[in-house]
Amino acid sequence: MKNRIILIVLSIALFNSCNNDLNLVAPWKRIPVVYGFLTLADTAQYIRVEKAFLDPEKNAEQLAKNPDSLYFSNIEVSIERIKTGKSWKLDRVNGNLEGFPKKLGTFADDPNYLYKIKTNQMDLVAGESYKLSIKDLNTGEVFAESTTGVVGAYTMIATDPPNPGSWGYKSDVRFSWRSTETIGRVYDVYLRFFYQENSVAQPTKYTKKYLDWKIAENVQRPADLTSRITATIKGEDVFRFFAGNLEKNPALKRIFLPIKSPGLPSITLGLKSTLFSYTT
Repeated sequence: MKNRIILIVLSIALFNSCNNDLNLVAPWKRIPVVYGFLTLADTAQYIRVEKAFLDPEKNAEQLAKNPDSLYFSNIEVSIERIKTGKSWKLDRVNGNLEGFPKKLGTFADDPNYLYKIKTNQMDLVAGESYKLSIKDLNTGEVFAESTTGVVGAYTMIATDPPNPGSWGYKSDVRFSWRSTETIGRVYDVYLRFFYQENSVAQPTKYTKKYLDWKIAENVQRPADLTSRITATIKGEDVFRFFAGNLEKNPALKRIFLPIKSPGLPSITLGLKSTLFSYTT
């Protein structure tokens, strides 16, 4: 009985002497966060390269407002065509000046650094694989790599109704496309609505803008490559989208712009296999 009492007392003493401080900050490690999308449909390719950050001595929200916390200062971003070994260096640009403004929020929005190369400056071939590399120019170390395939072209077959810009609240709209390329298997489908906005007080001064809407996600491609692929949206969802993304403002006038044919929005198919997405 005495031994048990002594054991309990010793256990209590040991627990009381433990350090209860918990260190949530691990030793510093370079962690790149990379997003990209290679597509033959665009005139330029853009890659976003940022870095994860954490400082035990500073507030995270304050760090997020500092561009130096978000971007690497001296790196080289390149894309290599694996079949030939030929590679191309990308230029760092401010996305805000390229027509891709960064949304206001927690993180610093200017500059909005992206890495860019014009599509006609590289050999981008459907069905082939490409490797993205990020090199530290101070040390010469390639500290991040990722490989992806390039999806081939697709053809819009039809919309139902033929003029989807004439939205009806109770009418569904179906988009159909077809492609014979072999890489893409799962589709995300986006609609991009272009419009111009101007102040009622200054009707001649307007700004061109656009809204992106993901109308379908994880659309499975049929095994038969000749089959059409479809995505359908409800007319009422169109109006809900506009209501949730366009702030009501009597001082502004907005006009939707026609693309290719009257009222037809731009349609982008984002195939998941084309995405560079790298973290470590």
